[in-house]
Amino acid sequence: MSLFGYPVSTTPFLDNAKGRFYSNYISTAPNTFESLPRTLALSNGHSIALGDNIITLAKAAGLNTHWLSNQGLFGQFDTPVSKIAMFSDNHYFLKKGDYQSRNTDDDALLPIFDQLLSRQGQGNLYVLHLMGSHADFCERLNGEPPSVESPNKELACYLSTYRKTDRFIEQVYQSLKQTGAPFKLFYFSDHGLSHKDIGGIRSLRHSGDTRQNYQVPLLVLSDRDQQHQIIDDPLSAFDFIGLFAQEAGIRVAHPEVMPTMADTDKRWVFDGQRRVDFDQLADDPPELP
Repeated sequence: MSLFGYPVSTTPFLDNAKGRFYSNYISTAPNTFESLPRTLALSNGHSIALGDNIITLAKAAGLNTHWLSNQGLFGQFDTPVSKIAMFSDNHYFLKKGDYQSRNTDDDALLPIFDQLLSRQGQGNLYVLHLMGSHADFCERLNGEPPSVESPNKELACYLSTYRKTDRFIEQVYQSLKQTGAPFKLFYFSDHGLSHKDIGGIRSLRHSGDTRQNYQVPLLVLSDRDQQHQIIDDPLSAFDFIGLFAQEAGIRVAHPEVMPTMADTDKRWVFDGQRRVDFDQLADDPPELP
């Protein structure tokens, strides 16, 4: 992302937006079905307390909860996340099968979001689960030509998905702003990717062996932000629920859900089989188009 220094413009809105941008945030695991449940529910890495999640926390605080998804409802890699979605008061899935059952555009969530926003009062949590930069990258553009040029079509499409998501975030931000009500907008990716040669073409795919599989963006925008602030303090997605609670003004009695940004002795991630030390993983730096 150009937001964090990549030398090609991929996030023009976020590059200039006012808010807090976490440059040293790491995901819990290297793929969605293992990472997102460990981010949105209490977890020690191995076990997950699915009932103690961001939705049940918000409901306990009196918020109405809405889950809008462009990922799958049922499937080997979808059901763990869907279980959390089912705790919400309202849930909308563009796909009734798994995440590959239809090639639906993330932008199709925006009219649903705007409709909900127009008829809801204050005190709501909206979760929008995107396909984002998931492979196949060119399919994520849904017919749009790549907005970034590269002799490597895969890379051109991948970088262009960032611009598409940047535009999506801007539209959500503007919709929230137009309500005139106070708001906070969180965005994060649940995993990164690693370089891999596929049929002689350099591409990006899931893996758990390098730091880049876990290095992901996190940002918080609000109606009150006055500056663009980059936060370099380390933060783990295992602490996301605590950060959300603090930002939402929800008091939590259990210390295990409070953020531990200051604890940098070891930063653990779950690689799909065990907890590993993030800082001991290999480096796989990004490539230029």
